[in-house]
Amino acid sequence: MNLELIYNEMNLNLLKHFIFYIPTNEITKKLYDSESLSKMDKKIYYLNGDFNIIEYPDTNPLEFLNKPKSLQSNYFKILELKNEVNNDAFALFYKTYLEQIDAFTEIAELVNKNIQKDIPNCNEEVLGYVNYNFFILNKHQTSIKEIEPSLIQIATQKEKLDLGVLDKLPNQLKNSFVSKIPEIEAIPFRDFIRRGNKDEIEKIIKNNFSDLKGVSLRYLIQYLEDEGVLILNHGDNQKLYDSIKELFGGKDIAKYNSIFSIPNFTSNDMKYKKNKIAFEKAFEELL
Repeated sequence: MNLELIYNEMNLNLLKHFIFYIPTNEITKKLYDSESLSKMDKKIYYLNGDFNIIEYPDTNPLEFLNKPKSLQSNYFKILELKNEVNNDAFALFYKTYLEQIDAFTEIAELVNKNIQKDIPNCNEEVLGYVNYNFFILNKHQTSIKEIEPSLIQIATQKEKLDLGVLDKLPNQLKNSFVSKIPEIEAIPFRDFIRRGNKDEIEKIIKNNFSDLKGVSLRYLIQYLEDEGVLILNHGDNQKLYDSIKELFGGKDIAKYNSIFSIPNFTSNDMKYKKNKIAFEKAFEELL
């Protein structure tokens, strides 16, 4: 039994469907430059089921309901390990996992406590998600502690520095989680191209269609999918979104949902047919 693999999978379940923001304070000023902090100021981020960091409101609210399922899986895995591994190995695993739960629960609590102060105009929907995020993690924390209370060492004193969320992050989380937020590198668009001359196709898209955004951009994506140029796997949409934005030099291409939350267009859709003619003309020598 590979305990390291199991631990990593359980950590991912803690991260999944996590909602947070990056406050501007003395801690974050050391982690990020002023330009990065300015871009993240008063923005809400969310880790979806594929662990893509998405800016609210480009989220599917139903995904938040999957959080208890992920944590329940961790709970039953702990019970299983308790019966299958030796006492020393279980004690180490249990205490290490509990440290992670404590860290994430404290972050969620701080987000819940400070969000209205740091983001005064935050809407009720977000506040509900944030509160739910803390409630679910806190409930999970309590459940895990009840499995083996004799292994829990409660600190008598704990320093509290009310500087916001990030001052509570352990170093491993800063490195593996928060530090990635402004630094996620987009996959080159050409890597999504499955057939044809990748360089030429990418060049045509950049030179001829970089003004597309929203639904118009979705027309192009569907055309390329229909032609077998793009083959997208589960979880690729956010990566493709970031890739196109990078290809277009950071231009505004509209929100994620305005592109990928639209059902596929049918052959009877007149607007799609009109755009398809323009795409066919641009790619006629390549596809």
